[in-house]
Formats: sequence, C-alpha cells, structure tokens
Amino acid sequence: MGDPTSGSAPSPRSRFYQTIPLTDASQSIRVLDISAATSGGDSPLIGKIRVVSLDLAPSYTALSYNWGPTSAPCYYLQCQPQEFDLELTANCYSALQHLRNRFGDITIWVDSICINQDDEDEKTSNPADEPNLCRL
Repeated sequence: MGDPTSGSAPSPRSRFYQTIPLTDASQSIRVLDISAATSGGDSPLIGKIRVVSLDLAPSYTALSYNWGPTSAPCYYLQCQPQEFDLELTANCYSALQHLRNRFGDITIWVDSICINQDDEDEKTSNPADEPNLCRL
C-alpha cells in the first residue's frame, strides 16, 4: 500500500483490495469464485473475490503452483462486481483456465490472487500460512 506520509497514492491493485478488506486478518481469507466458461475453453476468466471466515470451515480448493515470470502478453482475471482486471502470470491463468474448463464453477484460494501482493503486512500475517488452510 502507498505510504500515507510519503504522499504516494495506492496502486490500482491496492485500491481494488481495499474494496474487499479482510474482516479479521487472523481468521479470514479471500477466496475466488470462478464462473464456468460461457463459450468454450477460451472465454475470459471471470470471477468474484470474497472474504470468508476460517471459523466457518468454508469449502474451497487451494492452488499451489510455480508463479513463473510476468510476461507479455498479459493475462487477466475479470473481477466482478468491481469491474477490475487483475493481472495474472501465464502459469496462474493457464491453471485457472484448466480447472474452470474441467470443473465449471469453482471456489479456490490462490495466494497471488487472494492476498494483496502490494501489502507487506497482509502478506506476512495472512492465515494462509497456517497448516489448516490447505486441509484435506
């Protein structure tokens, strides 16, 4: 996040995450609800990021993958209802396309998407590092 004392404005990505704040940073996470493909496997990735409480044992899948380099062309997840295009690595985009095409609607936790990568405090305090996040 931009430092309020330095006068720098938050990035568009940080402003996007401010619209979906974690309710209790120690017991809540963001998950991604991906919509099924509407017109074949190459349709855009569309999803909604929402906050869930780990106390309620929400149902989701966790994705672990190699982030890989950011490359051109860029790949995007269309986040609704904010109408924000979240940039993804090619590896992440490919994995999400494959999962969506195979399973249809899916709720998933992906660290590069569900954690605000511009916020050092959030990256280091997210309960995603806890062993129960990826329980079977």
